Amino acid sequence: KVVMLLDETGKVGVGTVSPDYQLELEQAGGGFLSFKTTDTELQNNDVLGTIQFGADDATHTGIDIGAKIVATVTDNFQSAGSNVDAPTRLDFFTQDNTTADVFSTVGATLTLGGDNQDAIFRGNVGIGTTPDANTPLHIKDATYGRVRIESTGSNSFAILYLKNDAIEYAVRTSGSDVFEVRDETAGAVRLAID
Repeated sequence: KVVMLLDETGKVGVGTVSPDYQLELEQAGGGFLSFKTTDTELQNNDVLGTIQFGADDATHTGIDIGAKIVATVTDNFQSAGSNVDAPTRLDFFTQDNTTADVFSTVGATLTLGGDNQDAIFRGNVGIGTTPDANTPLHIKDATYGRVRIESTGSNSFAILYLKNDAIEYAVRTSGSDVFEVRDETAGAVRLAID
């Protein structure tokens, strides 16, 4: 039985004798690719693995890196005596259309996971459109541009916060099922509709 094959075109097949791509992993239940560090004591900011996307651009010496995905430790591994205590985040880096090293100066475009399992996006977001430079979140649809904030617990609140440097307001449905505009800075409801 052939376990690994390197064909005459330079394609590598693992679990297959007829790879369609440069590297193809095949097995029942799906192919599995693993990146693993040889470090035995993992601490905050240690890197577990990196996938990098780049090219040898003839207009400049060296490799031009356009994007990369980095798995980074966010706290000590197995600090709770468990092999699933492995806090990790995935950082997605992308280079913009400038000569600045955005990877180093701006950081990851998107961060997923970590201690709190947060998702952090650095940059403007367009849903159904491309956002302009002054709009952090732009939602566009041909019929309705919608945002839904829903709280499903009994007597719970659905809240939208609006804040600047001096004051914060909350537009909310209250636990007593009343629509309210609340001045969070002063701690007072300014408008209530039941």
